[in-house]
Amino acid sequence: MPPPTNTMAGLPGITSDPLGGMSASSAASKSVTTLLDAYQKSRLAFAQGIADCAAREAHLDHLAASRAVIVPLLRPLLLDPVVPVQQAAAIALGRLANHSAALAAHVVQGDVLPHVVYSLDSNNRFYKKSAAFVLRAVARHSPELATCVVEAHAVDALGACLQDFDPGVKESAAWAIGYIAKHTTELAQAVVDAGIVPSLVLCLQEPEATLRRIAASALSDISKHSAQLAQAVVDASALPPLVHLATHPSVATDTKLKRQAVTALAHIARHTVDLAESVIDVPDLFPRVLLHLRDMDGATRRQAAVLLCELAKHAPDLAQLLVNAGAVAALVDYLADARGAAMRVPGVMALGYIAAFSETLALAVVVAKAVPVLVDALVSEQDVGLRAACAWTLGQIGRHSPDHAKALAAHGVLQKLLAQLTSSTVGATGTLSAGSNGGGDAFPRSSPVRPLSSSGSPGRGGAIPGDDYHRQTPAPQAKAGATGGESEATADMHQKTKRALKSILAMTLSLDALDPLVHLRTPPNILKHVLTQAGKILPTDVAARRRFVTSGCCQRVQEIASAYGGGATTPDGSSAAAAMTAAAAASSPGSAAYDGSKLAETIRQINACFPEEIVRYYSPGYSAALLRKLEASTLREAQALGGAGAGGAGMSAADDASVNGGASGSHGGMPADAGSMNAAGSSTSAAAATSTTSGGPTNTGTSGGAATAGNGPASRSPGSAGVSAAAAAATNGGDGAATGKGSAPSSARPTSKGGAPGSAASKTQRTTTSARNDGAAQ
Repeated sequence: MPPPTNTMAGLPGITSDPLGGMSASSAASKSVTTLLDAYQKSRLAFAQGIADCAAREAHLDHLAASRAVIVPLLRPLLLDPVVPVQQAAAIALGRLANHSAALAAHVVQGDVLPHVVYSLDSNNRFYKKSAAFVLRAVARHSPELATCVVEAHAVDALGACLQDFDPGVKESAAWAIGYIAKHTTELAQAVVDAGIVPSLVLCLQEPEATLRRIAASALSDISKHSAQLAQAVVDASALPPLVHLATHPSVATDTKLKRQAVTALAHIARHTVDLAESVIDVPDLFPRVLLHLRDMDGATRRQAAVLLCELAKHAPDLAQLLVNAGAVAALVDYLADARGAAMRVPGVMALGYIAAFSETLALAVVVAKAVPVLVDALVSEQDVGLRAACAWTLGQIGRHSPDHAKALAAHGVLQKLLAQLTSSTVGATGTLSAGSNGGGDAFPRSSPVRPLSSSGSPGRGGAIPGDDYHRQTPAPQAKAGATGGESEATADMHQKTKRALKSILAMTLSLDALDPLVHLRTPPNILKHVLTQAGKILPTDVAARRRFVTSGCCQRVQEIASAYGGGATTPDGSSAAAAMTAAAAASSPGSAAYDGSKLAETIRQINACFPEEIVRYYSPGYSAALLRKLEASTLREAQALGGAGAGGAGMSAADDASVNGGASGSHGGMPADAGSMNAAGSSTSAAAATSTTSGGPTNTGTSGGAATAGNGPASRSPGSAGVSAAAAAATNGGDGAATGKGSAPSSARPTSKGGAPGSAASKTQRTTTSARNDGAAQ
């Protein structure tokens, strides 16, 4: 049979060779395969290129501008059948979302999360880590984005990843869970409801240090929100492995792991007494945790101080356990070495909580020499929050008993607190800042006014010891340009300082401690407490009353009474009389200016402890008013003697000198030229000098003016000479007494007790008797 013929032969483009057909099919398959390989390589190159660009800061702005095009192109690649393409697309989306909240929100809007969560069921461990990275990058920015992750059912998928055999997958899943739980209580509760806490506790026992560190951080983020969440962590038996990681020598070299474990313990203990007791009852926690206060890492030292603070604040029993373990001395050493508000505030607050419970615990803080360290932090640091914490702690120490207050006063705490109180009202912008309260919240910061060094010596008219706060220039309110946070922080520090100062003053029974605060520039709301304590000391302590006068406090009290009573004096003495009247009124029970005032009542109680002459003598303007009175009296005498006889003028001068002597209390001698007077003038002068009585301490500053004023009319008549001598005797006081001891020579001293002038014989007899008496006196 002949072979069949090919009817198609001869047609163009058709070959009858069977081998040629096979070669054409192979070429087509190769072309398709090449195209598919090129498409796959292009997808992989695109995803890897976007991921590489997202890792560089210079390209991120351009990628953000093109996000509307890039995200829709990357989303289908998450479900690509080629695993490297899936992984590259997930890494690219994760890096974009990690850059900013805006890009993360755009990733969420691109419907990417369902694809990522679906891909977590993959068997490829590398893609699981990449998908967990996308969830973590989205959830880290805000509670809203973390809520979107939870609503995409990512928590359950991440919990399943914690059961994976690969430590890297567990690490990525625990990291994402921590970022979800850290935001709000509701998100943390969603994590707990998913049953993830036991898996995190198991991760604490894994040999990989990174996994243990991230698991401890996630448990810390869960337990910090509420007591219920912290109790869920405790119920999962997390405390023993956390304490082991915090204190065991095997992890001593892993600083981050120790810090995360201590932070988790602090977050658990902060909520209730029961949780704090659960933490402190774990074996081996104390005293090993105290060693972290000397750790090389500053963050670890701070977290150890935070843990002690959270344990001490709940109950006196827990505070006593810390004292017995040596925590107070360790905290004092920590504060002495630490610098900055972030480092010092937890230690300061821990000491305050310990000292607040009882006198014994406060005494333990004082014995550990914590007061000098607290004063140093109060003065040297510029953060207002730290200064507020120091003031609160010092108040907790000194409010228990006079012994505690005395220990604080020995280090100048009252002066430092008053300096801070008066300077805290200076403008809040750039001058003052705020810090932390007992709950550990952060305060805004700026720079305060540094107190000046104290100087001065006690005594009337001298500087006051520790008077550094009087050199400030306080303003009644903060400046208008201050921000709300700074104003609130400054007000909080002002309130804490004022309460601490009042509580310490209420227990202060040492006049030496109150001395620097008795000043006109002390705020009235503090001054009344200072004077109240002084009023409790003076009535029963004679030595204290003497020190109160010799140190200048009595004088300053009268100045305060004069200032608040409206009787301030001027340097020229124009208001001296009004000032003396106001001070005298303050010492009397019926002061109209101070009725209903606690400060006025306190001043009256203090003045009642001293004789009236002392109070009047130390009143402002007393010497100037007395001098003006004597000058006016002398001028009236001179005018009266100008038209009257010698005898009548002499009697009038004697009466006036007697009155002036009673007012001034001065005793002095006659002028040097008194020997030229006649017998009648001498006897008149003697009567005036004899009738002078002591009315109070001698004021030597008024003698010159009165004597000069009385010498004018003495040259006109014999009687006026006697008036001049009487005025000099009334004003030239000092050490002279009623016996005539003064600065005049013996021949000028009057000795007779005569009255009106007589005959020449009687004048000679009186002169002879005067000379004889002078000789006997000499």
